[in-house]
Amino acid sequence: MKVNMKLLLAQSAGIFALFALILFVPAGNWAWPAGWVFWVLFLAFYLGVGVWLYRHNPALLQERTNLGTSDHQGWDRLLFPMYSAIAVFTLGTALLLGSWYGVVLGAVVMLILARRAVLEEATLRQALPGYTDYIAQVRYRLIPRIW
Repeated sequence: MKVNMKLLLAQSAGIFALFALILFVPAGNWAWPAGWVFWVLFLAFYLGVGVWLYRHNPALLQERTNLGTSDHQGWDRLLFPMYSAIAVFTLGTALLLGSWYGVVLGAVVMLILARRAVLEEATLRQALPGYTDYIAQVRYRLIPRIW
């Protein structure tokens, strides 16, 4: 399975730029050493994991674009566990850095992800045979025991 490097690089650049904006815009200052250290560590971890996956398991880099309803995917509790992880990461980062503006921005990110989850679910119901049966087995979208 071949990894689309142009797409991967474009997505990565977008993630790095968005993450920098999420860090520095609420801080109101680009000259924030702790923010740059955090961003560089994030960048190093992200790139390190990406390079390792590219060398050892390139199919995993592509897996997120493949649709499927296998019972063995690990999605037995939430329909969108990655969106949940993004929300926790965004809010947790803001709290860790003591940015209340970041918490507000994190709440906005959560609302955007919730909307995207609803739209994605509707698309998958129409496009993917068996998805309606699958979502009947998984009760929650983003937050266990709530929604």
